[in-house]
Amino acid sequence: MMEMSAYADESIKLKNIHVDRVLRAVEAYIRGGRAHCSCQECSLDILAMTLNRVPPRYVVNETLMDFYEARDTQLSDEAISGHLEVAAQRVALRPRCQNDRAA
Repeated sequence: MMEMSAYADESIKLKNIHVDRVLRAVEAYIRGGRAHCSCQECSLDILAMTLNRVPPRYVVNETLMDFYEARDTQLSDEAISGHLEVAAQRVALRPRCQNDRAA
Protein backbone atom coordinates (compact mmCIF):
# COMPACT_ATOMS: atom_id res chain seq x y z
CA MET A 1 0.00 0.00 0.00
CA MET A 2 2.89 2.38 0.65
CA GLU A 3 3.92 2.11 -2.98
CA MET A 4 0.51 3.32 -4.11
CA SER A 5 0.61 6.16 -1.60
CA ALA A 6 3.90 7.49 -2.94
CA TYR A 7 2.63 7.10 -6.51
CA ALA A 8 -0.58 8.95 -5.67
CA ASP A 9 1.26 11.84 -4.05
CA GLU A 10 3.43 12.31 -7.11
CA SER A 11 1.17 11.60 -10.05
CA ILE A 12 -2.56 11.27 -9.34
CA LYS A 13 -4.37 14.58 -9.43
CA LEU A 14 -7.97 14.26 -8.32
CA LYS A 15 -10.30 17.23 -8.32
CA ASN A 16 -13.84 17.53 -7.05
CA ILE A 17 -15.43 19.79 -9.65
CA HIS A 18 -18.00 21.08 -7.17
CA VAL A 19 -15.41 22.68 -4.88
CA ASP A 20 -14.88 25.72 -7.11
CA ARG A 21 -18.62 26.23 -7.64
CA VAL A 22 -19.37 26.02 -3.93
CA LEU A 23 -16.41 28.26 -3.08
CA ARG A 24 -17.68 30.95 -5.48
CA ALA A 25 -21.17 30.68 -3.99
CA VAL A 26 -19.86 30.99 -0.42
CA GLU A 27 -17.70 33.98 -1.34
CA ALA A 28 -20.66 35.75 -2.96
CA TYR A 29 -22.86 34.95 0.03
CA ILE A 30 -20.33 36.43 2.44
CA ARG A 31 -19.50 39.45 0.25
CA GLY A 32 -23.22 40.13 0.04
CA GLY A 33 -23.33 40.49 3.83
CA ARG A 34 -25.66 37.55 4.27
CA ALA A 35 -23.47 35.58 6.70
CA HIS A 36 -23.82 36.19 10.43
CA CYS A 37 -20.02 36.42 10.61
CA SER A 38 -17.51 36.77 7.79
CA CYS A 39 -14.35 35.82 9.68
CA GLN A 40 -12.12 33.18 8.13
CA GLU A 41 -13.14 30.48 10.62
CA CYS A 42 -16.87 30.94 10.03
CA SER A 43 -16.36 31.23 6.27
CA LEU A 44 -14.44 27.96 6.20
CA ASP A 45 -17.07 26.28 8.39
CA ILE A 46 -19.79 27.36 5.96
CA LEU A 47 -17.71 26.11 3.03
CA ALA A 48 -16.99 22.75 4.67
CA MET A 49 -20.59 22.19 5.74
CA THR A 50 -21.88 23.07 2.30
CA LEU A 51 -19.40 20.75 0.58
CA ASN A 52 -20.35 17.95 2.98
CA ARG A 53 -23.95 18.21 1.77
CA VAL A 54 -23.01 18.22 -1.93
CA PRO A 55 -22.30 14.90 -3.61
CA PRO A 56 -18.70 14.83 -4.85
CA ARG A 57 -17.90 14.59 -8.56
CA TYR A 58 -14.26 13.78 -9.13
CA VAL A 59 -12.21 14.10 -12.29
CA VAL A 60 -8.63 12.99 -12.76
CA ASN A 61 -7.59 15.09 -15.71
CA GLU A 62 -7.67 18.80 -14.88
CA THR A 63 -7.47 19.75 -18.54
CA LEU A 64 -10.91 18.20 -19.01
CA MET A 65 -12.33 19.71 -15.84
CA ASP A 66 -14.03 22.61 -17.63
CA PHE A 67 -15.66 20.12 -19.99
CA TYR A 68 -17.01 18.02 -17.11
CA GLU A 69 -18.07 21.08 -15.14
CA ALA A 70 -20.04 22.42 -18.10
CA ARG A 71 -21.75 19.05 -18.61
CA ASP A 72 -22.61 18.53 -14.97
CA THR A 73 -26.33 19.14 -14.66
CA GLN A 74 -26.84 17.00 -11.57
CA LEU A 75 -26.17 19.88 -9.18
CA SER A 76 -28.09 23.07 -9.83
CA ASP A 77 -27.20 26.51 -8.54
CA GLU A 78 -30.43 26.39 -6.56
CA ALA A 79 -29.34 23.17 -4.86
CA ILE A 80 -26.00 24.73 -3.93
CA SER A 81 -27.82 27.80 -2.58
CA GLY A 82 -30.10 25.62 -0.49
CA HIS A 83 -27.20 23.70 1.01
CA LEU A 84 -25.36 26.98 1.59
CA GLU A 85 -28.32 28.51 3.44
CA VAL A 86 -28.56 25.50 5.75
CA ALA A 87 -24.82 25.59 6.45
CA ALA A 88 -24.80 29.34 7.10
CA GLN A 89 -27.73 29.04 9.50
CA ARG A 90 -25.99 26.27 11.42
CA VAL A 91 -22.78 28.28 11.69
CA ALA A 92 -24.74 31.37 12.80
CA LEU A 93 -26.42 29.38 15.57
CA ARG A 94 -23.12 28.02 16.93
CA PRO A 95 -20.16 29.99 15.59
CA ARG A 96 -16.75 28.72 16.72
CA CYS A 97 -15.17 32.19 16.55
CA GLN A 98 -15.28 34.90 19.18
CA ASN A 99 -16.80 37.59 16.92
CA ASP A 100 -20.31 38.88 17.44
CA ARG A 101 -20.49 40.15 13.88
CA ALA A 102 -17.46 40.62 11.59
CA ALA A 103 -17.56 43.31 8.95
